[in-house]
Amino acid sequence: MRKRSLTERWLGNSFFVTSAITLVVVVAVAFFIHSSYYDAAELALKSHAQSNSLTTFFAQYINNDKEVFHEKAIEYLDSFTDKSRIEVWVIDQDGKVVATSSGFDAAEIPEYKTAIETNSNALWLGKSASGEKIMALTAPLLSNTGYSGAAVRYITSLAELDQQFVQVILLLFLIYIIINALVASSGLFFIRSIVKPVEQVAKSAKTVAAGNYKTYIKVDSRYSDEVSDLCHTFNEMIEAIGEYDQMKTDFMSTVSHELRTPLTAIRGWSETVSACPEDEETVRYAIDIILKETQNLNMIVEDLLDFSRIDGGRMKLKLERLDGVAELTDAVSTYVHKAENKNLKLIYEENDIVAPIFADALRIRQVFANIIDNAIKYTDEGTITVSGDVIDDEFVVSVIDTGCGIAADALPRIKEKFYKANMNKKGSGIGLAVSDEIVKMHDGRLTVESEIDVGTTVKVYIPLSKQ
Repeated sequence: MRKRSLTERWLGNSFFVTSAITLVVVVAVAFFIHSSYYDAAELALKSHAQSNSLTTFFAQYINNDKEVFHEKAIEYLDSFTDKSRIEVWVIDQDGKVVATSSGFDAAEIPEYKTAIETNSNALWLGKSASGEKIMALTAPLLSNTGYSGAAVRYITSLAELDQQFVQVILLLFLIYIIINALVASSGLFFIRSIVKPVEQVAKSAKTVAAGNYKTYIKVDSRYSDEVSDLCHTFNEMIEAIGEYDQMKTDFMSTVSHELRTPLTAIRGWSETVSACPEDEETVRYAIDIILKETQNLNMIVEDLLDFSRIDGGRMKLKLERLDGVAELTDAVSTYVHKAENKNLKLIYEENDIVAPIFADALRIRQVFANIIDNAIKYTDEGTITVSGDVIDDEFVVSVIDTGCGIAADALPRIKEKFYKANMNKKGSGIGLAVSDEIVKMHDGRLTVESEIDVGTTVKVYIPLSKQ
């Protein structure tokens, strides 16, 4: 099927329909005006034919001598005041024209017979002997004894009316052309204002599909409508895709580096052990490092697997009734040694509370461990304070550090996948995103508050179990 452009569809569905309707209206108006002109001419003739003065003037003379009737006919024509527009013929009892207001010889009278037979006014449209289009009306005359056969014929030229009608038709046609021109020009302008940005969107979409995320659409600032909204949204989408692609690239680079570091250490110390198997102290030291790096490697891989499960909707929770305080205590104890190695003071404010939660033990401990690990990672000196409390039917875990903090512009995106506020620090950038998703799966929420060079506060809210 041939593709039809928006312009072609508009021409077919709108412009031609509008043009046809306008043409019908113009034709209807033309017929109305034509009818009005002819009705006005007929009314003028009838006003004279049905005048009481006509009947009164001729009634007493119709049966008199023909010469007297002829004299009175001439007298009537002399007194007729509308000679400039209407010609008058006076016809005697024998059907002969005895006098005309123009002075020219009379021609045939087609409607005379009808008027006499019906004893009523008879109208006729046709052409005069000279070929001029006329309208004639014959009115039979009533004598004192009844209808006599005498009549008066009123004739008016239609040439001037037809000429005026032609002028009106030309004017209507000109108006029709102007209307169509205005509709076409405004419509095409409007269609182009839509088609042009849509074509730009289509062209840019192809460019984006090819991997170029720096193609933006120029938005006409004169308009603020759905099309401009589409263009703005498309530009925002391209910018977001570009940022997401860059974050993905940075993520792949970071993950590659994070994987390479422990692998390099494991390989290096494995080669050392292989070269000096008899050195027990070196072997023990190498095995400790290999175990440590293996744990780091395992954490990275687990984060990647968790991210993959969450992103694909495949992560399942094994929910059970747990003691939230106990789970938090276990997570804190795991990081005491790590904090000491960085000369950080890890303070755990263990409140004497009962916090029953309905959660997956492995996943909720993973969340607590992740936010504590992040606090240690981004704090070079100072303290890290961990606490748990029950507030409004929620178990609230707070981790407060005195680290480098997060910039205000980066804070809204800190929980996005792949996003890292500080590229100089180790980490894949998905740990907090995974934690946030896990908390959401527990019908909870994770919040982050931070200030540069002051520190960061991360809070996890988990609903208390009501069972």
